[in-house]
Amino acid sequence: GAPGYWIIATGAKFGNYHAALPWDWEHQDEWMITPEFVCPPGALVFWTGLNIPLAHSRQNSCAVKLSNDGGNTWILLKDLAAMLFMPNEYDTPIVLELDNFIGQNIKLAWHGADGPANDGLSVNWLVDNISVGGMALRMEDMTIVSNGKEIPNPLRNIDVNSFTDRDPIPLSAYGDIQTYNNDDIDVTRDLEGYVLYRFQSINEDKP
Repeated sequence: GAPGYWIIATGAKFGNYHAALPWDWEHQDEWMITPEFVCPPGALVFWTGLNIPLAHSRQNSCAVKLSNDGGNTWILLKDLAAMLFMPNEYDTPIVLELDNFIGQNIKLAWHGADGPANDGLSVNWLVDNISVGGMALRMEDMTIVSNGKEIPNPLRNIDVNSFTDRDPIPLSAYGDIQTYNNDDIDVTRDLEGYVLYRFQSINEDKP
């Protein structure tokens, strides 16, 4: 099986590799951090595979963060698990504006953490095709930190696409989430846009 920290795995939708954070039964405080770079004009764009309603219901955190002080503190850009809508299985890109940080030295991080029970994540989290202002960020260059310890070689020949979430729940169990019959969805239509998020800066502790 896969380890319970971020790995650079095979079976990617884009290119050769994508990042994958498999769930585990043990406590998970898992970081995937980019090298430091000068933030160019343009948004952070990435694709994700995540059962957002399940992560939300289990009080998991699947957060995207930014540091402009070398990783000493982190600013929350968006916690995907805090949003209540349908799962995102590489359906539409996540787009986060970074206008406040243009020209600054920054690091970006994808931070997965379990709920108050410290009993591991309930979902697998996949991330792929990351770019900022059109500049691609390679998965192979990421630093992986698991429960405070750096993982030296996160590249794994594992196809995580066949993995299932730990305790999936039918989406119909959520009264405030609209579900759809597949017959009602026109799957032949091209992508017409994307979801755009804006955020307020919130300082977070370092990993």
